[in-house]
Amino acid sequence: MKYWEKLEKEAKLENSLKNNSFFASLIEEAKKSLIPVTETVKAFQDQRNAILGNSEIKLDPSLFRGRDYYVQERLQRIESILSKPKNKNVIVLTKDGTLKLGKLSYRMKSAKKRVAILRILRRRSIATQIIKDATGSISCAAVRKSIGQINNGAIFKLGLKYPLIESKGEGYYINPRYKFEKK
Repeated sequence: MKYWEKLEKEAKLENSLKNNSFFASLIEEAKKSLIPVTETVKAFQDQRNAILGNSEIKLDPSLFRGRDYYVQERLQRIESILSKPKNKNVIVLTKDGTLKLGKLSYRMKSAKKRVAILRILRRRSIATQIIKDATGSISCAAVRKSIGQINNGAIFKLGLKYPLIESKGEGYYINPRYKFEKK
């Protein structure tokens, strides 16, 4: 169906609804109630832009005059997210092969292949075969075993709730719940 045919059908439907008095009153009511919603959306966008530009600005719920509980609830959620401490889950891989999370650390000096695996991995999935070739591992099974050891050590020594490395089909990637930095 072509675009202009859709427009014609919509116009016919709208005209038939306008001719019916019940639907006509509903349409007019809906149009009147849309005006405050668009004002609210504009105010919300202004607040959002102000927050992105300056994190010290607090949200002002009085802008919305109590009309829209849903928008106020969303603004409170955004404000709570912005007020949370940042960089809570930053895991750093140092040059000597140590994983650090705050004061906790997991040393992997003797495990050069594991450090090489961590240096290769990104946020997007990388195939096991590519990891094997890049690290010089013996087999894909050895790569999987090393990734399991990294996850177990990170969970145990760094106190992580979720694995540092996750699998997706045939590949592995850094868990997006953590910010991973390489130094």
